[in-house]
Amino acid sequence: MPKERFPQDMEIEAGMPLAMSDGNGQQFQVTVTEIKEDVIVLDANHPLAGKDLIFDLELVEIVGGSPLIIMP
Repeated sequence: MPKERFPQDMEIEAGMPLAMSDGNGQQFQVTVTEIKEDVIVLDANHPLAGKDLIFDLELVEIVGGSPLIIMP
């Protein structure tokens, strides 16, 4: 993103989260990854992108389909 698109008095640092919006007004978070001479490099990936996620699930009900047959 060109530096001139940011307010001149804004102190930007690598690792800093920023809120941006797309053409439809939908907001999303980006992270400053690098500051170069004329541009600010932003990462728009979700903060959990690339991370291992572990979920604990409880199966409450199975609906529809054929009956499950378990053989020893």
